[in-house]
Amino acid sequence: MMTIKKTIVCFVGCSALLAFGGCASSDSAKVAPAPVAVVAGQTFPVHDLAAAEQLLIRQYDNLANDKAIDPDSLGYPAGVFRQWMDSLTSSNAASITYPFNRLQDSAQVSIVTAADGQFRIYSWDNWTGGTMHNFDAVYQWKGNDGVHATKPVPDGEGDPGGWTSRIYTVTINDKPHYLAVSHGVYSTSLRGQLVKAFTIDEGKLIDTVQVFKTRSGRLNSIDVSYDMTQYDEQRGDDQQLIVYDSLKQVLYIPVVQEGGILTTKNLVYALKAECLQYVGVEEARRGVDSMVRP
Repeated sequence: MMTIKKTIVCFVGCSALLAFGGCASSDSAKVAPAPVAVVAGQTFPVHDLAAAEQLLIRQYDNLANDKAIDPDSLGYPAGVFRQWMDSLTSSNAASITYPFNRLQDSAQVSIVTAADGQFRIYSWDNWTGGTMHNFDAVYQWKGNDGVHATKPVPDGEGDPGGWTSRIYTVTINDKPHYLAVSHGVYSTSLRGQLVKAFTIDEGKLIDTVQVFKTRSGRLNSIDVSYDMTQYDEQRGDDQQLIVYDSLKQVLYIPVVQEGGILTTKNLVYALKAECLQYVGVEEARRGVDSMVRP
């Protein structure tokens, strides 16, 4: 069981304690209708998605401005933005289908939703890092009794997190499973990509499901790190290194040599009834991203 973390959100006229924690926990925050909230000492319109979106854009602009003026002063504005996102996704069920187009365009927040609409990930650079960027995120999903939201638990101390670019949906054991692809920025040259599996079981989001079958066992996630200074542009878009081809039903993972050098080969995982099974290595194809469909 993952550690439960709690955030207090005070509503005008009432108060509520919303628990955020490990995805497998039953203590995740269930979304319920809420009035205007006082979050981080400021009134925040959780009931009005358009107004909330505008305030989030303004607060994220504050992060960027403060970064330029004083990089050491970002703790408070980054915390406010984090609490506002937690409050909105945990207090307004309609947020899971709201597009937040202006927030994504204006504030560099990535919001990706599974094709079936059951699972969504919000992620953003909180600007508290240096050459290694720190990212925050919120997982949101539809359970049997409503919409829920939670924070991802860091893999360990100093984990900078990443931003999520897409979610692929596959059927394993007759249930939808979600393959989320995220990206890390670890230095001016070192980058990383990760694919992690999720599923929803009895209303709970499970982030530990082991769907990747290798020669030596099963995994919940697969990640690669690579050096951008030695990136071969023939591979195409560097954000499309880990991709799933829904027509061929195969997942491609780039092969990386020692020193973070990307090769021209991919590990191939084929979709089976009970897993995504490693089947071998193929030569990477230029422009593979144009063939890949979520």
